[in-house]
Amino acid sequence: MEISYSCVVFLLHTTFIMASPLFPRESGQFVAERSRDVFVEEEGVQRVAEMLYSLRHSDDLTASGWKKANPLAPAPTSDQESH
Repeated sequence: MEISYSCVVFLLHTTFIMASPLFPRESGQFVAERSRDVFVEEEGVQRVAEMLYSLRHSDDLTASGWKKANPLAPAPTSDQESH
């Protein structure tokens, strides 16, 4: 997904004027409703949610698992290694 410069500026601007941080669902809704360059496909959200749920007990979702899958990622710290 390509994010335009104007979308990034918009997000940074709105971050500073909002009273409190939004939860992920509300944050996604906020962006989807206000952006011309970003949209949410409900079917895709469902597929990702199911994939993450199936991996919830695997090492793939740990910091060390992320490092294995992404060799350029920074090394996880000791507190990120624990499950």
